[in-house]
Amino acid sequence: RHSIAVTTLTSAGNIGEDGILSCTFEPDIRLADIVIQWLKEGVMGLVHEFKEGKDVLSNQDEMFRGRTAVFSDQVIVGNASLRLKNVQLTDAGTYKCYIITSKGKGNANLEYKTGAFSIPEVNVDYNASSESLRCEAPRWFPQPTVVWASQVDQGANFSEVSNTSFELNSENVTMKVVSVLYNVTINNTYSCMIENNIAKATGDIKVTGTQLLPGQMTVQNPFINSVKIVKMSQIYIMEQMNCPGPFLILSTNVGNMAEKKRPLLGFVGKLPSGTTAGNSGKTHCPLCMGLFKAPRLLPCLHTVCTTCLEQLEPFSVVDIRGGESDTSSEGSIFQKLKPRVLQPPIGILCPVCDAQVDLPMGGVKALTIDHLAMNDVMLESLRGEGQGLVCDLCSDREVEKRCQTCKANLCHFCCQAHRRQKKTTYHTMVDLKDLKGYSQIGKPILCPAHPAEELRLFCELCDQPVCRDCVVGEHREHPCDFTSNVIHKHGDSVRELLRGTQPHVEALEEALAQIKGTNSALQERVKAVAADIRTFSEGYIKAIEEHRDKLLKQLEDIRVQKENSLQLQKAQLEQLLADMRTGVEFTEHLLTSGSDLEILITKGVVVERLTKLNKVEYSAHPGVSEKITFSPKEKAGLCRGYEVYGAINTKEVDPAKCVLQGEDLHRAREKQPASFIVLCKDATGESMGRGGDNVQVTVIPKDKKDSPVKTMVHDNKDGTYYVSYTPKEPGTYTVLVCVKEQHVQIPLGKKSQPCLKPVG
Repeated sequence: RHSIAVTTLTSAGNIGEDGILSCTFEPDIRLADIVIQWLKEGVMGLVHEFKEGKDVLSNQDEMFRGRTAVFSDQVIVGNASLRLKNVQLTDAGTYKCYIITSKGKGNANLEYKTGAFSIPEVNVDYNASSESLRCEAPRWFPQPTVVWASQVDQGANFSEVSNTSFELNSENVTMKVVSVLYNVTINNTYSCMIENNIAKATGDIKVTGTQLLPGQMTVQNPFINSVKIVKMSQIYIMEQMNCPGPFLILSTNVGNMAEKKRPLLGFVGKLPSGTTAGNSGKTHCPLCMGLFKAPRLLPCLHTVCTTCLEQLEPFSVVDIRGGESDTSSEGSIFQKLKPRVLQPPIGILCPVCDAQVDLPMGGVKALTIDHLAMNDVMLESLRGEGQGLVCDLCSDREVEKRCQTCKANLCHFCCQAHRRQKKTTYHTMVDLKDLKGYSQIGKPILCPAHPAEELRLFCELCDQPVCRDCVVGEHREHPCDFTSNVIHKHGDSVRELLRGTQPHVEALEEALAQIKGTNSALQERVKAVAADIRTFSEGYIKAIEEHRDKLLKQLEDIRVQKENSLQLQKAQLEQLLADMRTGVEFTEHLLTSGSDLEILITKGVVVERLTKLNKVEYSAHPGVSEKITFSPKEKAGLCRGYEVYGAINTKEVDPAKCVLQGEDLHRAREKQPASFIVLCKDATGESMGRGGDNVQVTVIPKDKKDSPVKTMVHDNKDGTYYVSYTPKEPGTYTVLVCVKEQHVQIPLGKKSQPCLKPVG
């Protein structure tokens, strides 16, 4: 096993509400192998533990009893976040998210801060005799500072014309904040900013002049009658203590949000099931459902409008990576927090597949433009008789013709002007209806550094398209060539990568078919065993019928467990297949419909995505064991005072077949650790392959039978148990090993010298 990446996100808890301790890790398709442990520095017990697909709370500390839960349906995709109910002040501290999977183990620390924060509400103060605004926030702790600001009077100090008070709430912890600003003027925007070391909240109010409508109530303060307000509020969580920024936005448009329905920081859900996932080969955005407008290509090869991406809520990506760690007794499991590195500072989630998109320095507008999607949108508009297309020159009238020379869409007026100019008199003009059979009608792709120049060259050194001005400037002396001359080499490399991806799609489809067949076989087997149970139960009195129902419930649990395992594998394979199809379909469409330049522009994104998909590991032969048997002659104890028979077996350990291995069974040294292995087998002599059996080991000195040596039995979860002990004095010892309260025969070796002699 190696070290796996575990990432936590700094967060804060609001007293009395539910909070999220965010943690993600490298996903593992085998849920049964995933172990999640949440620990808190200074707390003896565990905060929460999740393993073998369920919560294990036997070692949970009392202060967290009944208050924690993981997102069990998202563990398989790498979400180890912990929901903490009814956050208390004492919950603040350093937490560790410790992860074990079949790939390895890792951990990360999280500094959890607790306090109280709420959204300020700014209104006109109707009780005041002068022009005043009132800012109220119901719950804050620790005591915050309040600062007023004005859009017109930027930098002005309003402390002398404002009054702030703090009123302790009934629980004697949080406080209500009230601040009044006097001498307010119209045609101005005011901001009330409340801030402590946990959060910062802002409430804005825009005061504009308006006319008094007939029938309005007349009040004494003329200022109140002459204002119209536009309010907006937002709240931020401080990323670090006493750090003025950056901030992580928790919620916006708070005016439309109920007080007790504030969103918790956590995983963002996917699109609703009825929403069609958009792709660059389509023409409609998956978010706004309209035709693409300035489409951007994400690293996962999904395409979304620029404006839609800008409306997605960004989040800070704090990557605190822990190295290899264990829970041995050498030192505290809480290690010194490593410096926080933002990689990158801001990210968003793809609205189609939930893939994390790390935004470049320029933000959303620095992402790759999907020119192929822009071409598809234009074709779609042409099929609708040009509806929605406007003139490229005047940006006002509907398009009538297209200049094939300039590659510009023109209205009737601009078309006539185009023909009257000497430079464009002989340009080829085509009616829109004549373009419907075209597959490429996109506009020239201009250089972002030199907007007047078209991208027609390709720099091999920088691996990017360039224009003529770039060649004589920034790319001087770089190996450059026309795109038509280099497209064959780069196109072939993409095709080769595509050929390596396509077989994975077929393999995934075949694996899903196997899932379906295995599931059918499992259902048939369950039905057969249920029939055996019902046949055996007939003719018995109520005790037997009750026992029958218990057996059916046990069988149902087995079926559910196995079916859940199949469904889990199915979900993982379907998701991987969807990602593969997206990559294949986009690449095929790019290679068949894209221009040379479009292929070169998107080549980097496509190659990176297909390479990443080709490295994903998956099982080509999924399934679960169908071995379920019913033993009608096996004693099952008493039911209603009657002895009943019949039990369901999958696999059971046989003490007579168990084997002990290790040299320390025959000899050991004084005050030095000794160990051996207990290998559990079933009646057929096969290894159990799982843990959970009751294995007890006792090492007793021959002369001190009332002072047994302390032994440790570690369940390796694979059918073997590691037994360790340390003899304190020389002499002869008796070793007793019991499995299911039955003795296991110990192989006798030669009589050894100092200090251990095994007795079977």
